[in-house]
Amino acid sequence: MKILKILTGFVVIVILASIFGRGQGLAFLAMSIICTAGISLVAYVPLSLLLGEIVFKIFKWDQKEEKKLKKIEEIIKKTQGDDKKDSPKTGNQNEILTLVEYIGKSETKGMSKERIMSDLKGTGWREEDIKQAMEIAAKYKDSLSA
Repeated sequence: MKILKILTGFVVIVILASIFGRGQGLAFLAMSIICTAGISLVAYVPLSLLLGEIVFKIFKWDQKEEKKLKKIEEIIKKTQGDDKKDSPKTGNQNEILTLVEYIGKSETKGMSKERIMSDLKGTGWREEDIKQAMEIAAKYKDSLSA
């Protein structure tokens, strides 16, 4: 998310340089980075992050993501209370949260459960954790997509 904010902020800098630089703004940006061998990025990266944060706050992009994560956390807590077999075996709610979110996004993109399982196993996730997250994602599919 931080990289996305930095990139968004840099786009804002480029746009502002284009508008207020009277044709020289983009050249100034490019030359300041090239001539200082990238040292000027020490100033541009934090400035980009700040501007990106502002843009995200204005459009409430990160708040939507936070609400979705909170909803998934609530679902996981609910399943822990509903049935002991549904509770995460690892005891680490953040791992299950990460898996549930990934599975939901992957299914939305049309990936098969077998492919998702294979990809997650290939990156080191335990099979029982993956199956647990898939059960939670399937059980609360409608809540996760909203």
